[in-house]
Amino acid sequence: MMHVIVNRHAGDGADSDSRIAQLRRAVDSAGLVADVVTPKARESLSDCAERLLDQGAETLVAAGGDGTIAALAGPCHAAGARLGVIPMGTFNYFARAHGIPQNPDHAAENLARGPEQAVALGMVNGRVFLNNVSIGLYPSILRAREDVYDRFGRSRPAAYWSVLKTLARRPGSLRLAVELDGAEHRLRTPLAFVAASAYQLEEFDLAGVEAPREGSFAMLVAPRVRRRALLRTAWRLAWGKAAKGPDYDLYTADEITIQPEKPDVLVACDGEKMQMDTPLVIKRHATPLRLIAPKADS
Repeated sequence: MMHVIVNRHAGDGADSDSRIAQLRRAVDSAGLVADVVTPKARESLSDCAERLLDQGAETLVAAGGDGTIAALAGPCHAAGARLGVIPMGTFNYFARAHGIPQNPDHAAENLARGPEQAVALGMVNGRVFLNNVSIGLYPSILRAREDVYDRFGRSRPAAYWSVLKTLARRPGSLRLAVELDGAEHRLRTPLAFVAASAYQLEEFDLAGVEAPREGSFAMLVAPRVRRRALLRTAWRLAWGKAAKGPDYDLYTADEITIQPEKPDVLVACDGEKMQMDTPLVIKRHATPLRLIAPKADS
């Protein structure tokens, strides 16, 4: 039996009971034997996944966005279990990158067919991430986004507005000691963004796509510029017109160690923010995740 774990707050967060009913109809229509569940009170998505896996579950399905998928990917990977996805987030980068249908009915049909991909996982200080990990400006944007979502609901325009709201303040710079495959660099920047997903870089027409395609990471570092220049860069990023050089510096490596001046730092992993001890050690896990998704050539 599959267990579909629903994030009630994914996407626009509206009418979660209707969302659960929609999921039940989708899995029933696809002929799946599946239990649609939500985490218990005060239980995280990861804790819910671990509980089900401890009870013998062999396949979990994340019904939500990239943060939901990442929360389930770690426990599934550790247990050697399969992970399925029914996209219900705001951006759904991971699902789109792996050819998973955006329509819940079609995504459930994909689960019924059961094609499997082996997906390499990024790790930061032992935590799984799927698309990206960053420090500096982006985690601050996520903090602002929560306030915007609380006031106006979850949507792409609200997400973009949180970017402008954060940049309207005066974002500070970080002093970083960075090791890229052992080579040391000293950087000062308002944002360091490490991408594990070629798809996300392509989506924003950014350089460095070849690195994640070949199993490495692309690290984008924003230069130290005035607030007006940061606003200009954010606008170009939103329209896919940012360029290496004037807007960001690009580094690539198989393993990245980032040491800020502080013993801990606010980190964004796949759209979720958390405090982490430093240094941040970013690398690929040797064992891939078993993902239910169409084959690359299908």
